[in-house]
Amino acid sequence: KLIEQYRNYLIVGGMPDCVLSWSTEKNAGLVLQIQKELLELYENDISKYNGKVNAGRILMVMRSIVNQLAKENEKFVYGCVKKGARAREFEEAIEWLVSAGLVIRLYDVTKPEHPLKAFENFSSFKLFYFDTGLAKCAAGISNDAIVLNKNFQFKGALTEQYVLQQLICDT
Repeated sequence: KLIEQYRNYLIVGGMPDCVLSWSTEKNAGLVLQIQKELLELYENDISKYNGKVNAGRILMVMRSIVNQLAKENEKFVYGCVKKGARAREFEEAIEWLVSAGLVIRLYDVTKPEHPLKAFENFSSFKLFYFDTGLAKCAAGISNDAIVLNKNFQFKGALTEQYVLQQLICDT
C-alpha cells in the first residue's frame, strides 16, 4: 500500500489542481494534462517579467533543471544551461526563480556539522523543481513507467526530488 501511495505521489505531486483532480477522478492522464498546462503557464508568466532579469535566461535555467538532475552532477553546472556559460550570466536568473518559489536551491556544505547553514558553500549548489509531479512532467516520464516500476534514468533524480519535498515540508 505504501509503495502504491509513493508512486501515486510521484505521478500527481502536490499541486492543488492535480491533487483535486486525482482525488475526484483518479485519472493520471488528466493530472498529466494539468501538469503540462501549469508548466506552460509558468513559462508564459516568466516571459512577461522580462526586465531587470532576462526572461530568456530564467527560462534557460528552468529548462536545464531536468537535464542536470538526470546527470551524475553533484552540483549545478552552468555549462549545462548554455555551452561556455558562466555564473555571472545566470546568477540573477537563478535568484529570480528561487525568490519566485519555482525552484529550490540546496547548497553543499563544507562540513556535515550542526548548524548546516554555518557551513554552506555558496559556490556549490543544486536546483530542484518545487513539485515532484511537475518535475516528472517536465522530464517527460510516462505515468506507466512509474506505475509499472520500469527502469528509467530519471528514477534516482525523481526519488531525490521526493525526499527533498518530504524534508522541506517538515521544516
